[in-house]
Amino acid sequence: MATRRATRKYADLASFFADREEHLSSGYCFLPPGSVRGELAPEVKLDLSIPIVGRVGPLSAQVVQRAPDGSYGLRLVDFAGEAGRALKKLDKAMAEARAYFVSTGELGGGEPGPAAADADELNALRERVRQLERALAGEEGTPTAESAAHAPDSPDTAAASAALVDDDPEPPVAPGDGAPATEASPDAALVDDPTEALEATPPEDTTSEPEPAPAAAKPRGIPIVDVSEMAPTLEGVTEGGGLLGGLLDIASEGLSGMLTLHEDSGLVRYCYFASGGPVAWRSVPLQEREVLGLLLFQAEQVTKEQLQESLERMQSKGIRQGEAFIEMEVMSDAQLSSVLGRQVEYILQQVLRGVSGSWTFHQLDALPEAFLPPPLQVGSLLFRASIARAKNFRGRELADTLRDHVNSYVQLNPERTSLIANLGLKANERKLVAIIAERTLRMRELFSMSPMSRQATAAVFFAFMKLGLFLFGERETHARYVQRVGAAISKKKRQLIQCSHFDVLECHWISLPSELEEGFQKLKDEYDLTKYNDLPDDLAKVVTRISQRIDEAYEVLKDDLRRREYRKTLVEDFMIVQSAELLAKKGEMAVMRKDPRLAALCYAKALELQPRNGAYRTSLQRARAGGG
Repeated sequence: MATRRATRKYADLASFFADREEHLSSGYCFLPPGSVRGELAPEVKLDLSIPIVGRVGPLSAQVVQRAPDGSYGLRLVDFAGEAGRALKKLDKAMAEARAYFVSTGELGGGEPGPAAADADELNALRERVRQLERALAGEEGTPTAESAAHAPDSPDTAAASAALVDDDPEPPVAPGDGAPATEASPDAALVDDPTEALEATPPEDTTSEPEPAPAAAKPRGIPIVDVSEMAPTLEGVTEGGGLLGGLLDIASEGLSGMLTLHEDSGLVRYCYFASGGPVAWRSVPLQEREVLGLLLFQAEQVTKEQLQESLERMQSKGIRQGEAFIEMEVMSDAQLSSVLGRQVEYILQQVLRGVSGSWTFHQLDALPEAFLPPPLQVGSLLFRASIARAKNFRGRELADTLRDHVNSYVQLNPERTSLIANLGLKANERKLVAIIAERTLRMRELFSMSPMSRQATAAVFFAFMKLGLFLFGERETHARYVQRVGAAISKKKRQLIQCSHFDVLECHWISLPSELEEGFQKLKDEYDLTKYNDLPDDLAKVVTRISQRIDEAYEVLKDDLRRREYRKTLVEDFMIVQSAELLAKKGEMAVMRKDPRLAALCYAKALELQPRNGAYRTSLQRARAGGG
């Protein structure tokens, strides 16, 4: 049986605060390998075990990623709401503690403690990485700033662990899998002063033969396809949902190619897509929070010695950092694939948080290499994120976002319907989509027909609007109109085959003449050909035949004698007698409850079935008179 409870334990408050800033506040939590025994159910209750604070939870969570190494990615349904009270107490206690230590002077001056020493060690290691990057850039013979455009590889990344810490106020340049390889020795690159390696030139020696030029280093990073001579398949700006719309177009059409994102800050991002989903990112200049080595080190997944060794292997062998870690047996191929997949999602989240700039997408016949992680399901990620956002709205904020479309007809956008299969919809969400696909209704009508609560339905509508899955109109399109009425006409046509006159009028065989009259008028109005709008000829003929059949049925049933004789051809005599007796007993109960209206109806139907029964006639008269 699948496990429905999980716990995320934090070694110290620092790791919790880092994870809270990096993941929890965005509605995500990652469980490291070994956190869960057995297999997690799709929906679980999560507890956070925080030092000093204790247990916080249970929090509602959904499993969105299962890695081969036994780690899990969870999406928190309402982190702020479910954990808010406990965390507010923690924040208040931390603020009071900080104020106390500031007042006593213990937060300023003094010898650096263990935490400061650790930070110094980390900064020293980061500086070592900077030196390596600059030295490698110098050996390539290009300016350092330009080398950043060629050095970083794909972020062999990050979100593999639940706590990705960055306590350095000035982000360091981290090693990338794509730093250019070199034929030079490691010692030459890791000099104490890298500028000496870049600037020093040997004295001229006119008597000696010129030394041969060093062999070109094999590039390690993800290659960037030159698309300068190609017209973009798609393009736009990031603002106003432009980037989101582009990503959804790529996903819905299942395109493969390269997305280029030029941010106003000067950062350029490249993202490769396979079958509509992103599989790898590369940034110019390098973004340290998106690089494998330092992230794993900060998350305590590798030691500083292992990180140093990976850098040396990268330099000496011209390989990527992920490959170096595999060589060192720090991780397996499956673990690396899982880490890369999480990084793809992590970077996408950062991009969608509101970057400003422009983008282009070029469809490619083939990607430059076979990427390890499977394509990320963009639709599912964005759908659940939108649902979570809608549930966090305050007061009538969600209702206000839907207000303009409440009286509009809703239909699914045919250009985006291919996304629906990849949204990971729950059972009730699928039922709601089926209702929308089968009928043309106003949004307010859909609320009453939805199998979910009004709040949950509004959240799904909000998410569908954000994903461009809805089309709205003041009136339904003619195609949808013909589809709707055609389905109703075809259903009625099938009903007319081998059915009784009562069925034609959609009435029970015990119905009274007044009920038959009401059913007849309703159906004659519904199948009046003049009230239809440009029906195709074949459907118009069916409507005419249905109307004729309604007339035929009513002609028989409106006459008392013919109706009762016809009823006997459908129902056995003993069934008629038993039904009359049951109706009479029901009438007696209605009289005891002082409900003369119901009593009169029951006695009238009993008399309809047995018109010669004097007791039923007397009881009916008493009920109509309001007597007991």
